[in-house]
Amino acid sequence: MTHWHMGELDVFFLSYDEPLADEHFAQLQRVSPRPPKRVHGVKGLQSAYETAARNSATGRFLTIDADSFVEDDTAFRVAVDDGGVENLVFAFLARNHVNGLVYGNGSVKCWPKRVFDGLRTHEHAPAGQPRIDFHHVLPYRWLPETASVNCFATDRFQAFRGGYREALKLTVGRGGSSTGPRQALQLAERTRYRISTWISVGMDMEHGGWAIYGARRGLIDYWLDESLRIERLSDFDYFNELWREISSRNLRCEELIAETCSGMARLGLPEGWLTAEESAAVKAEALRDSDAA
Repeated sequence: MTHWHMGELDVFFLSYDEPLADEHFAQLQRVSPRPPKRVHGVKGLQSAYETAARNSATGRFLTIDADSFVEDDTAFRVAVDDGGVENLVFAFLARNHVNGLVYGNGSVKCWPKRVFDGLRTHEHAPAGQPRIDFHHVLPYRWLPETASVNCFATDRFQAFRGGYREALKLTVGRGGSSTGPRQALQLAERTRYRISTWISVGMDMEHGGWAIYGARRGLIDYWLDESLRIERLSDFDYFNELWREISSRNLRCEELIAETCSGMARLGLPEGWLTAEESAAVKAEALRDSDAA
């Protein structure tokens, strides 16, 4: 059993191609009690985290994704106890700037330095045994503090990719199939709420429609067309090629979203999406409810 204070741990900022990475890193430098270190341009998600682990001088370290905006020092004022679970990952909450959801997507996380030794997730997953995210193989403890804003939709491509990846991460379990027929989509109530929000809320934000389309397109590609191998979620080249195909059609995102309505119905999900005014109202109500709680 070990006690850890977040403000005493090394801090790593992980960036690849995010347009606002420099701006977000500068903000992190202002609020972090320790000078943050930057891991940039490492291809492969697990490889990037492994790079951070190798360069950490502390037994645990914090990671902040480049599309995360850390508003203040909330995360660095928290102390935790691992309860003797040495591979335990601590994760804060993050607020999604497009759809207003508050959960672990894009949040600040605290990792044991040695946890990546022998770990095989993302691009290191064994053939035929996909592990699409760390939380499929590691124990997580969710902390109640909201420590960052997930500002992923900085352009149309980033918004699309963020929605696409997260929709699949939410709906594909530990045994996600790489090939062969898919089982029927089954969602717990909380997951259904999050997915329904991803595919319908956000038209009030710049590029928000592309996040909605990305979430819908990901669900269709995996669950209906069965054209997507789940390993591709960690493949930047796949998304670049997919985006070139989408861009070549020269359609507005509203037209592309409309093409997905029948697919959403087949999956038992909402077909329609909210207008900008409706999206803003839904998010404002959710914020009032969270403040009152």
